[in-house]
Amino acid sequence: MICSPLNSAEHILFLVQGSAQMYALREDGTKLPVAHIADEAVIGDMEFITGCPTGFFVEAAEDSICLALPRERYAAQLHQDLRFLHWLLKEMTEKFIHGMGVEIAPATLEKKVLQFFEKETAGEISAVETLLFQLRCGRRELQRVLKKLCDDGQLERLGRGHYRLTEQNGNPVDPADPEHGQ
Repeated sequence: MICSPLNSAEHILFLVQGSAQMYALREDGTKLPVAHIADEAVIGDMEFITGCPTGFFVEAAEDSICLALPRERYAAQLHQDLRFLHWLLKEMTEKFIHGMGVEIAPATLEKKVLQFFEKETAGEISAVETLLFQLRCGRRELQRVLKKLCDDGQLERLGRGHYRLTEQNGNPVDPADPEHGQ
């Protein structure tokens, strides 16, 4: 657990390696997905701007590394730094758009899965939970779609929960290509 409403966010965290799931808890205890965040994301941005404690849980989805900047100690300087504030605004906007984008994305789950692989990953995922969380769908439904996409040759199954995009606009995907997914 990286942060939660149960702990005060005393730091602004910069996720420099790995990924995490941001979510809220419903009254029945189930997770309400907010965003999947990855390398170069910021955690604690809303708390820094509002001064209010977080309402979300942020849980590492894999081994991750965060750099921590003490909020109270550097708040005055950071509030004066326009470059930092513009960057923070961009980060917050991307989280909002990302969280909303999945809901207004293509109508079929198959298209949503392909769009997620193309736009949100480097063409590969190592945990189906990432898709479940982000696409807000059932495990069985997602497994059927993943199998169909593998049968159609659009995805390749590399292992349990590990899939890679095999085609993008008719061209093979090279995961090492730095331009992929941008």
